[in-house]
Order: sequence, then C-alpha cells, then structure tokens
Amino acid sequence: MKVFIMIGAISMMLSVALGAFGAHALKDMLTDRMLANWQTGVLYQMVHSLGILALGGLLLKASIPQWSLAAWL
Repeated sequence: MKVFIMIGAISMMLSVALGAFGAHALKDMLTDRMLANWQTGVLYQMVHSLGILALGGLLLKASIPQWSLAAWL
C-alpha cells in the first residue's frame, strides 16, 4: 500500500536527519557513550524504516492481511 511507502520514506528521512543532528549538534554536549546510544537508536529507526518500505512494496503486488498488520505494528 502506498501509505506504508510514504510512512517508510518519511521515517527514513527522519532517521537521516536525527543521525546528522546527533553527529553535528550533540557531539559536544553528550559523552561518547551517550552519543553511541543515540547512533544505535538512529540505526534501529533506519532498519525499521527499510522494513516498512519493503512491506509497502510487497503490498503493492499482493494484498496479504498479515503483511499489512506487520507494517502497521
């Protein structure tokens, strides 16, 4: 479904923006460990965004209710 592709794309954009914000704006305010935690969170956001994008692409080809539920969750 196109809504999942839009959600995934917006979420991916947000993860890139948050990663850049952490790398540039927060590097002087956070400890190395806190910055590593920030980057881990951004990585998780990016991986989940890719999953939503993939499910959106699959749902364009076949309407499977379990995949739709997985994308919403």
